[in-house]
Amino acid sequence: MASNSERKRFSKSSFRSSDINLDEWPMVDVPVVKSNRREETQRRISAIRFYLETDASVDEVEDKWGVSRSTLFHMLELGMQTLEDGSIVGFRAAIPYARFSNYNRSKPDNVSNLNGVGSAGLFSQLRLGHPELQEWLDYQAKAYKPRKKGGPYFAEIHEAFLQQCKEVGIREDQYPLNRKVGGVGVLRSYLIDRQKFFQAEKEKNSKSRAERDLFPPMSPLDEVQVDGHNLDVGLVVSEKDAYGQDVLYEISRIWIIVVIDSFTRCVLGYSIALGHTYDHIDLLQAIFNSLAPHQRPMPIIAGAKYHKDGGFPSENHNAAWRTWLSLKLDNAMAHKARHVQEILSTRIGCLCDFGPPHEPNDRAIIERFFEYLIQNFSHRIVGSTGSNTMDELRERLAPTHANRLKLLITLEELREVVDIVISDYNGRPHSGIQGHAPLALFNAGIADDALPPDRVVEDVRREREFLMEHQRVRVKSSAQYGGAYVNFCYLKYRNSNVLRSDFSGVEVSIGFLRRDISSIWLFDEDGTMIGILTPPSPWCDHPHSLTLQAEMQKALRAGQFEFQRGESILHAYRRHKSSGNTITRKIATSLLKNAGSVSDIPLPSSKKQPAVPVGIPRKLTKGFII
Repeated sequence: MASNSERKRFSKSSFRSSDINLDEWPMVDVPVVKSNRREETQRRISAIRFYLETDASVDEVEDKWGVSRSTLFHMLELGMQTLEDGSIVGFRAAIPYARFSNYNRSKPDNVSNLNGVGSAGLFSQLRLGHPELQEWLDYQAKAYKPRKKGGPYFAEIHEAFLQQCKEVGIREDQYPLNRKVGGVGVLRSYLIDRQKFFQAEKEKNSKSRAERDLFPPMSPLDEVQVDGHNLDVGLVVSEKDAYGQDVLYEISRIWIIVVIDSFTRCVLGYSIALGHTYDHIDLLQAIFNSLAPHQRPMPIIAGAKYHKDGGFPSENHNAAWRTWLSLKLDNAMAHKARHVQEILSTRIGCLCDFGPPHEPNDRAIIERFFEYLIQNFSHRIVGSTGSNTMDELRERLAPTHANRLKLLITLEELREVVDIVISDYNGRPHSGIQGHAPLALFNAGIADDALPPDRVVEDVRREREFLMEHQRVRVKSSAQYGGAYVNFCYLKYRNSNVLRSDFSGVEVSIGFLRRDISSIWLFDEDGTMIGILTPPSPWCDHPHSLTLQAEMQKALRAGQFEFQRGESILHAYRRHKSSGNTITRKIATSLLKNAGSVSDIPLPSSKKQPAVPVGIPRKLTKGFII
């Protein structure tokens, strides 16, 4: 953008004689402007139009719109300026205090101000005055990584920067060498911003998917896509209370994670996830379900039938446990989890293609399947929440509607219906594959394989081994805590038969499932399982998730919660989450996902203890016998 000295004085006659069309000026979306500048921006835009589109004088503009002569001409001159991208500023010049170019300092550094005052623009002045230093900074920005992502300590980068300044001729009495901290803050900010700029340029210049797909899938399992979709369906959970009566609890909308073959459009498997969003375990569950022989849910809906030509590929023993070459998925945090990458590389052996961010068309096949699911399932049942908040379908689900919960389907009914819908989809003709049925095309494709297929090894074909995570921990020992133990998720896990005090200080490997950490597995250096470790009671009495244990332990340590005498961990968690009489959808969903049920009914395995009133117990003091 031109500097102030290069700006030409605005002439109304010259503007009118030119071919410039005021309607083609870049506009300003006034409602988006900050509230304290919105009214002034609108007045300035109106003043510009009034002056240029009529024969009004500057004084008339000032009287009608309150815009002074200097401000009006400043906006007109600025509006005609050209930006770096080739566009003109236009009506954006009417926004108060808006800047359209970087600040380029011309004043030299004041050596007397060594405390940082008056340093604005010095770093830019330094870069622009030394092209070789700018080249070095760009190289560092492209390779920059924070320390937590494996990059070097920033002190090393800063020291190299100061050395580079000396090499280009910066004296000790010049910026940044004459500053106490040597410009470390502005250097860090510049490298981070510049690295983001280079990343954006890289994404902008990346080729489209059609250009990058030099080798499109030519047979089943060459390429597989996976993603999740939030179903627009209201759900309830039906449970029995202490008197044997049915109780309905409404839960949040669920996610369905689908694995689909790109070549045949055949759905290989899926999983249903509870919660506000799905995690990496839900994703791995969908992947496992697409590999393992498919198991149909227990039928509970009278008259519900599967299409005779439908089904899932893994129901055929020849297709079960067959792996694929590449997996296409988006950049969601659950997809990029370390455990997911480990499973895909070591147990499946496929390539991961995350594709460009914010490009759902890059995975058009699975997005089209979700559209099929919406049109043929979620928007066609009574419990549908509609496509938006103004949908008329929401009226019958309003809290004031009588027997609203009885209109919703249960979670178990949903599991059966989803399985039928996807199974029937696989057996029906698909327009995207010239009218073939996805399942028939898939089976025909794998039957023509000349080479033996790659399969998941038998050692990890059980769900426990497939989903298990491993972690290195150090064995500790204390007579106060009963001998040797390992710390995991705020608790001490032990087993006196396999973990002895002479193991103290030894680093071992443990395996655990996030859905149930009531026990963990101990492995030796060769990967052989030694035994099972358990936490103290009541944490070992009932299966529970890692999320439940971590949340409860934090609440206990913060003094926000206390166990009652003889209380199980599941009952305590329900009491902690539902402190009032109302169980909301969010609370019900959390209870169901982490504790297995919503209602607070006695469990068969719970020990019966006398009821203790809820209250703040007195602190115990340590006594001594002399």
